[in-house]
Amino acid sequence: MGQERGAIGGTMRRGWSFALAAAFLPFAHPAAATTLDEMLARDRLAAPAGELAAWQDFAAQVFADAAADPATRAQTRLGLAIALYYAKDYPAAWEEIGAARALVDSLPERPAFAPELLAYEAVILTELGRLDEAAARAQEALAVAAAQGAAGLTRQALAHNALGSLAFAQNDLAAAETAFCTARDLGLASATPDHPMIVNDASSCGVVKYYLERPDTLAAMRLASEHAFAHLPPDHPKMGNVLNSAYAVLLRYGRYAEAEPLIRRHLELERRLHAGEVDDIYDPLSMLGRALQLRGNQRDAEGIFAAAAAMADRLRNQSQPYTRGQAHINLARTIAAQGRLAEAVEVARGGLARLAEDLEPGDWHLAAGQVQLADHLERLGERAEALALAEGALAVLNAALPADHSEVLTARLVRARILAGLGDHARALEEARAATARFEAQMFDLAARQEERIALSRILPAAFADHLEIALAAGAMEDAVRAAQLALLSDLAVPTARIAAASQARDAGLGALVADLEAAQAQVEELSAALRRAQADGTGEAGDLSARLSAAQDRAAAAQAALEAAFPGFAALARPGIPSLAELQEELEPGELLVLPLALPGRAVTIAVSRADVRWADTGITPGAVEALATRLRDAAQSPLHGAFDVGAARSLFAIVFPDALRPALDRADTLIFPASGYLARLSPAVLLAGAADPDNLADAPWLVKSHAIRILAEPGAQRRTQAGAAAPRGFLGVGAPETLPGAAEGAVLRGGTLELPPLPRAREELAALAAAVNGGGGRGAPALVLAGAEATEQALSALDLSAYGVIAFATHGLVGGDVPGLDEPALLLTVTDPTHPGGDGLLTASEIAAMRLAADWVILSACETAAGESASAPGYSGLARAFAQAGARSLMLSHWRVRDDAAAILSVETLRRAAAGEARAEALRQAQLMLMARADVADAAHPAVWAPFVILDN
Repeated sequence: MGQERGAIGGTMRRGWSFALAAAFLPFAHPAAATTLDEMLARDRLAAPAGELAAWQDFAAQVFADAAADPATRAQTRLGLAIALYYAKDYPAAWEEIGAARALVDSLPERPAFAPELLAYEAVILTELGRLDEAAARAQEALAVAAAQGAAGLTRQALAHNALGSLAFAQNDLAAAETAFCTARDLGLASATPDHPMIVNDASSCGVVKYYLERPDTLAAMRLASEHAFAHLPPDHPKMGNVLNSAYAVLLRYGRYAEAEPLIRRHLELERRLHAGEVDDIYDPLSMLGRALQLRGNQRDAEGIFAAAAAMADRLRNQSQPYTRGQAHINLARTIAAQGRLAEAVEVARGGLARLAEDLEPGDWHLAAGQVQLADHLERLGERAEALALAEGALAVLNAALPADHSEVLTARLVRARILAGLGDHARALEEARAATARFEAQMFDLAARQEERIALSRILPAAFADHLEIALAAGAMEDAVRAAQLALLSDLAVPTARIAAASQARDAGLGALVADLEAAQAQVEELSAALRRAQADGTGEAGDLSARLSAAQDRAAAAQAALEAAFPGFAALARPGIPSLAELQEELEPGELLVLPLALPGRAVTIAVSRADVRWADTGITPGAVEALATRLRDAAQSPLHGAFDVGAARSLFAIVFPDALRPALDRADTLIFPASGYLARLSPAVLLAGAADPDNLADAPWLVKSHAIRILAEPGAQRRTQAGAAAPRGFLGVGAPETLPGAAEGAVLRGGTLELPPLPRAREELAALAAAVNGGGGRGAPALVLAGAEATEQALSALDLSAYGVIAFATHGLVGGDVPGLDEPALLLTVTDPTHPGGDGLLTASEIAAMRLAADWVILSACETAAGESASAPGYSGLARAFAQAGARSLMLSHWRVRDDAAAILSVETLRRAAAGEARAEALRQAQLMLMARADVADAAHPAVWAPFVILDN
């Protein structure tokens, strides 16, 4: 997280410079606002260009009027200075406010607006870098406003905002937090609240809490968002604060794909509002680069960061002087991520030099830049310089930030890695254990209590990869296995843990409380997704959705509190569990091998755990090489063209996953267990090739599936007997073979668009065969219900008690986010009954699935790309798999790419038939795949596009 914060630092802004606009606001022509009272009633936080033009025209009238008194002239000059300030013409603003000050000083007594004059003097001086003078003005403003009593609450808020701006510029985040949050609270308590400024102050309060990583950050940002939607029009400039807060939180929670549309919307709005280059455009531009980087798109991120760095050099932001240097540090990070370490070092040195030029010694931004340079130097092997930088930086960071702050923890891990490289393994391991324990506690606590989903798979790996490297260097396999499990936690880890906790709560007689919590959390997720869509699209629905979301969040918080009061252990149980090495081995059966493959910055490491042994081996690689190879293999595996399969990629990836040192362990195993994350998460390990192969004779190729059954686990430590074959003798439910609307000859009409999809002629037959397979095995005599064709509707599903079914199968099309206009999450295609209503649009979305209540031993998704993520670039198993896991499915059969209708029917029915007869599910799928591969009557049956899409996921 510290590395993430390093890029976010300098791109979130404190309130006074938050000129974040959703659109230009109409402003009254000066002819329609001819009195000072009318001008003072204007919204000073409206679109800066419009406000400046209005005040310039009004000032011309006042200054041309010889009868205008000094107080009127002073307030006019102040109003013009404020408009110039928000238009970012700080020298002109200072000139005008100086003229206003001279007029005020000429008055016989201090006017009521004096605190406002002093506060704006302070913020303009802050922007001009004259911080000592700004401090004196801000303190004076506060004293004068306080003397006005209750009538001066709004002006006291203004003075506290000025103090917050100053503290932020001085890098005193704790003081900035106090000042901005106090300003917010005073504004809320005022008899005549200035709503745009309250939103401004509330946003600033949330932003500083975000920087400090306070546990109440989300609550503060919620308050700002709710106040904005309640009191400001949808096109108000301060609505940009809401966008900024929303995507910042999403990035912190590891939900990068969801953040990107909001960032792009924000950037678009700022460009509409501002001509030329301003820091309000730099901020979302830099955040866009960070989002792309976090999603693995390093090349595009580098281009964005390079543009942002050039812009920062030209802007030379005075109130945030670290921006220029931080922009180059950001650029260096994405260069390093592409393996160009020497170049990254030079760019980082340039960023550090700018930070040293722009900041005072001891500034924590300078220290954070030193940590980043130390990181790059360590990976280049220049450890003496790296250690000096890291230790000097840690002294500053420890003094400036809380001990649990991610910048501090990241610095400790970088230093630990340097110590390990220098051979001081004992100190390195002690440091790594302490730092990652704090990271683990923070993130698991957040995941257990937060009503919105946390994507641990995106925010944990970097820290635990460092711990893994240090542990391997020290020969500490217990540490290494734990770090590997943490680095490989998937998006399924949190719902899996919550399901286990909920199950224990139900066993304790608290089923009603669990149901209340789950219903509230499902509504929070659904409304959150709808609000993000509305914000990204700029629709007017955001206000209503925000109010509904706030109410749902309150219900979820109350439900969680009630459950924890009745069942105090719930929060602890809802955290993902990380078993020890001994516990892992105890869970493994003879012949099972747990395979933990990880891609580290300079090498790929695989840890292999059997019941009696643990081994590891590595392969030197360049950053991103393994992920690129896995993508190449996935692309080849889903191509149905005979002879086009990339046997080289399949062979190379096998050698990386199983280096020579691990081959004996592989040979002794018959079942391989892989995590639902990492670089193999978007394809089945079954397609790895253990030896040379002829692309024109794939039937005889040494596929891994020919020698081993393969299981995927939601968590590495969850391999209890979920792989048992026979399903409980409960009902079978089959859903699929959907009908399209009349007139949709070319495909399905969904949400206003036509999606071309291949027909599913065997789907109805497949569902009937699956029902027969259940009743022919361990589920003999269990009731079966098939909803096909016109009956395969969302309404029909919602009318059922889904907990009554032990096996549920969907034979239909699977969609990923973006397949249909307005669809930003995965979905299963059902029969459309009402395309204008979410409950009848034929799209059973992931959020709707997550709200279901299942008790199924097995869910079979005989559809396309059901193992995919929420979008094309999201991690595997983060979409429908996570949704069904959250709904309560204990085991899933999923597909990694589009499945041919004939192959889907053969694989699903044969797998379920074998499992119902008692075979372990992984072995049942393996035998079904081998059978299909050998069939001469199925076109291209030996190609992985046909036989390899499915995997078994145990939850």
